[in-house]
Amino acid sequence: MSNVIYTFNGKDITMNMCIQIRAVANVLMERLHISFEEALMLFYHSETYKTLQNTENTFWAESAEFIVDRYFEECDQKYEKLKKSREHAAQGMFRDADEVSHDMRAKYGL
Repeated sequence: MSNVIYTFNGKDITMNMCIQIRAVANVLMERLHISFEEALMLFYHSETYKTLQNTENTFWAESAEFIVDRYFEECDQKYEKLKKSREHAAQGMFRDADEVSHDMRAKYGL
């Protein structure tokens, strides 16, 4: 007997989710030229995977290619944030980590 992990409208869709996750990993493998394990780890640590786990949004019913496209959009957004942060740092627009830590401790009474 299998364990029910994912449901939608009261029905067990665990096998559907496992198949979908495998398909997403396969697409990532092809596009990034990486191993299956690497593809799974990248995907498992993404917000896209968290979205997929919420079965009520029916994201799981989309194609693997659609889901991977959302994953790459997420990666692009992270890259843009990092790029902006590095630009700010290069312009001297940053705070010293000790100063930030001190402010956080004072604010939260730590």
